[in-house]
Amino acid sequence: MHTNLTQCFLYRQPMMIVLGCLILLLGGCAKTASTDTKIPEIPTENTYSDAVRLKALSDAIGANPTDPENFFRRATLHFEMDNLKPAYDDALRATALDSNQGKYYLILAKIFVKLPNMTEADVAIKKAKLKGLDTPELHVTAGQILYIQRKYPQALDALNKALKVAESYAPAYLYKGLVYAELGDTTKAISNLQTAIEQAPDQVDAYNKLASINIGKRNFPLAKQYLVSGLRFAPRDPFIYLSLGDFYESQNQADTAKEYYKRAMFFDPELYVPYLRLGSLAAKNKNWTDAISNFKLAVDHSTTDDLPTLYLAQALERDNQLAEALYNFKKLVTNNSAYQQDAELAVKRLEPLASKKAKQDSLANVAKAKRDAMGGK
Repeated sequence: MHTNLTQCFLYRQPMMIVLGCLILLLGGCAKTASTDTKIPEIPTENTYSDAVRLKALSDAIGANPTDPENFFRRATLHFEMDNLKPAYDDALRATALDSNQGKYYLILAKIFVKLPNMTEADVAIKKAKLKGLDTPELHVTAGQILYIQRKYPQALDALNKALKVAESYAPAYLYKGLVYAELGDTTKAISNLQTAIEQAPDQVDAYNKLASINIGKRNFPLAKQYLVSGLRFAPRDPFIYLSLGDFYESQNQADTAKEYYKRAMFFDPELYVPYLRLGSLAAKNKNWTDAISNFKLAVDHSTTDDLPTLYLAQALERDNQLAEALYNFKKLVTNNSAYQQDAELAVKRLEPLASKKAKQDSLANVAKAKRDAMGGK
């Protein structure tokens, strides 16, 4: 089940958000090194077949607008193309025309996972089960939802149900590997991820997670092998490029890392983590202008993660933009974010400093205005 995994593998692997994130306030500059590794050229894409399929399904719906199956098929195609709004509309229409088909609710659940809306995804998957659907895809999607909700024991139960239905179902092993990685059982994580690849070599997320595990273990040659293998199966996957950026950053090859982060942005312009990584690299070199610019873009593209706002606030403070830094720290407090305690301390620290700076700036502006009025004397 290769998903788009909403924002940096929130649904592919949440820990990727943390993996390789640079400590913003570290002193010193990152070393850069040249590399003879050739970054793969951007492949061309042929969307002709998808367009033809969409037209054929639309024509079929036009000819018979009461057939739910064609709405389901078009919803599935839109989902595969990451056209989530039309996918949702078609899936909803299919359930309205025939509310007894579990597979219609399953596609709805998968759409909600990508949006993301885990509450509605959970409702849809339960409806699919009530309609009698019992497929490995159903149980893996249920496991995926539970994994995202960090309900790991329940997720494992759902994934094991999938394997009872189909013992060689690769996505079940993939998500079991991801769950075990979150639980800290690296041995079982590696075993399941490797099994996923053995059953279906195109399980790109398994390569990605195996690479991250090996980066953490500082087994860099094996990590790179997994990433190169994953790229072979998915040359347009932004998360592989993101992981390659993390890999080269871990090797102090910042220039190459930047290229891969930019490639990830190219393949998914809405992904916020590449901006976060680029901002962190700039911050590590105390290039606050570039850091702030990238962190602002990360904030703009992030819907669920407060980390970009924290990094932006920290960078603004280091750049002496105290009022704007204070504003962003206050946002973290208001949002009841995971960084609320640190943000509250920052607000207490910055409020008097920002007030003092504002007065100094005001006096400086008045003095400048007087000088200008006197002809610059």
